[in-house]
Amino acid sequence: MKKSSCNRKILGIIGGMGPRSDLAFLGMLQSRISAKCDGDYIPVIYDGNCCRPDRSDYLTGKSGRCPGKSLLCSLKNLEKCGATVIVMPCNTAHYWSFLIRKNKRRKTVFIDMISAVTNYCKSRNLKKVTLLATAGTYEKDIYRKALLSAGIECVYPDDETRKSASDVISDIKCGKKADLDCEDACFSENSCDGIILGCTELCLADKKQDDSVYIDCLSVLADKVVETFGKKIR
Repeated sequence: MKKSSCNRKILGIIGGMGPRSDLAFLGMLQSRISAKCDGDYIPVIYDGNCCRPDRSDYLTGKSGRCPGKSLLCSLKNLEKCGATVIVMPCNTAHYWSFLIRKNKRRKTVFIDMISAVTNYCKSRNLKKVTLLATAGTYEKDIYRKALLSAGIECVYPDDETRKSASDVISDIKCGKKADLDCEDACFSENSCDGIILGCTELCLADKKQDDSVYIDCLSVLADKVVETFGKKIR
């Protein structure tokens, strides 16, 4: 039997903010790895607390319940269990990424999904992108700030398109099949180079356009994790 290549790095996932997309992320991650035995895959510890306060409701003022404390609790639980690399597959929750950086252990690596997506857009020489996301992500310009700092224009769609994307997010969270049918509006109105799927549920929807049109945040995050662990891609 082949000797395992398992190293000391362990991935910790701050999850529960879209349990279905968490599972999709894990599938994307492990399916990318060229493995000959169990030990070749990435060891994972998952904190799937799906009872956290709603991120968008807090950021848009609909609720006074802040999820920041819950996110920090998950971070500490994961580190206690041995996690050395942390990811948080929820775009809106990255509003609190500064808390993760401030409170993580010195040697713990935090992979920021917003930064990873921004760097991916930059590597493709994209100059203008349209963002499909939650109300909270729009409200706090979570992506726009990062993209603008990289010289990339970030366009927000009109209210009707945002509503359409929001409905898709809700359907996916409820376990329904959903079609993302607002892409034509993004291109016709904004003349963009691509569309950022800035909510992990949107990555699970059926799409009209070719995959090359989309910047899939889950896929980008999975690639960054594989790179961080130094694994061979299948």
